[in-house]
Amino acid sequence: MDVVFPRCAGLDVHKKSITACRIVPDPTGQKAEGSPELQQFGTMTRDLLASADWLTAASITHVAMDSTGEY
Repeated sequence: MDVVFPRCAGLDVHKKSITACRIVPDPTGQKAEGSPELQQFGTMTRDLLASADWLTAASITHVAMDSTGEY
């Protein structure tokens, strides 16, 4: 499989939490598809800002979001 976006993330949004998984290039070069990192955040403003900082720290360029409710 070809890597289209080497720095991307997925967000699973719930009422009280957001689970984020970011994929970044493997620094050792052993995994062509990158290394996944998982983190959970709350939904209060400070938590959303922390999630943005976490994604920005890894230079994430694309994010996909999934939610089953209204947002």
